[in-house]
Amino acid sequence: MTSPFRTDCLSGKVALVTGGGSGICFELTKQLLAHGAKAAVICGRRQKFLERSAAILERETGKVCKWKVCDVRDPKACEDAVRYTVAMFSRLDILVNGAAGNFLAEAKSLKPKGFATVMSIDALGTFNMCSAAFPALAKSAKDNTTGNDALVINISGM
Repeated sequence: MTSPFRTDCLSGKVALVTGGGSGICFELTKQLLAHGAKAAVICGRRQKFLERSAAILERETGKVCKWKVCDVRDPKACEDAVRYTVAMFSRLDILVNGAAGNFLAEAKSLKPKGFATVMSIDALGTFNMCSAAFPALAKSAKDNTTGNDALVINISGM
């Protein structure tokens, strides 16, 4: 299917996508690259999975897609992912918070520990990554050499 959007509408942008190795955020990363983003970094907790996903994204889009192991529950890991992105591409324009803790369970059978895990990934992880990324996003928005401001997209199924 052909996109109704211009293929250069994100020209020159660099994206950091948590949860980008699979599902919705894998496809979202593909679309960011297909619509002009010059590069993306996908994050998650499983290195081999990220390596494979990044290779697929590069092959399918012809764009650069790097990966970084990152548990969004760890503020230092989030800071490292942002530093890696900026070191690789000199900027960060788009942050997608899509990492999620998902349990297919009825609410009556979900245990407090499972619920706490979901909340720590979905809510605290989003905060941690935003906190780590805001300085780089603000710098890119101020420089604004690629048009438009920096962007944060939060995807949650809580």
